[in-house]
Amino acid sequence: MGLYKCKTCTHEFKSDVLPLECDICGGKNLVALEKSSKSVKKPIISDAKKKRSNFSQFLAVFLGMASSLVFFVGLKLGLHIISLNLKIQNLQRERDGLQTQLNQLRQTTIVRFCNQTRGETINLAVGYWDGNNGTELRTKGWLTIYPSRCEEVDLGRRYTGDVYMYGQSGTKFWNSNLPNLSFCVNSLRGFDFINANQMPCNEIGERKVQMKVFAVTPGITLWNLEE
Repeated sequence: MGLYKCKTCTHEFKSDVLPLECDICGGKNLVALEKSSKSVKKPIISDAKKKRSNFSQFLAVFLGMASSLVFFVGLKLGLHIISLNLKIQNLQRERDGLQTQLNQLRQTTIVRFCNQTRGETINLAVGYWDGNNGTELRTKGWLTIYPSRCEEVDLGRRYTGDVYMYGQSGTKFWNSNLPNLSFCVNSLRGFDFINANQMPCNEIGERKVQMKVFAVTPGITLWNLEE
């Protein structure tokens, strides 16, 4: 049913068919009102559709950006986990290497001589049992140790027994007063003697000195040379 208006008397009325005249004044100047109302509603419907379309596009863009962000965050996290695993593996290898070195040190006998004087440079001679199944007494010199510094002597794997040492710095000596610990050294140059305790010690630069003795076992033995 359509809505119509008479322009003559401004009467509005409804009719199922197109009227020829106004049912009040009989005027024939009629205007259909349905078209104007529809023309108003169409833009409203069109605007609503546009708004829904714009919202759908915005939502699609937002979801796409969110998915990309989740992907990149997951990728970064995965790379970080891989990097941490590699660092853990490297630390484990370093730990195993240090453990191997520690085991070797425990099996190796090392004497660490440390100069604890305020300003004396010490020249050191060291003797230990070596060669011929450990029955030959080997004496070596000179090991220079500067003030507040340490030097190490490696006696080999599993060395257990006595070590002999003699140190000198100018008129100061680190030695023993026991005559049975007398060894031959060369004051003019470096030396490496076998059974220096039995040598005649009559060559140029050679002389007898009394060495201190101490016992060592596998591992690191610290020996301080003090004032």
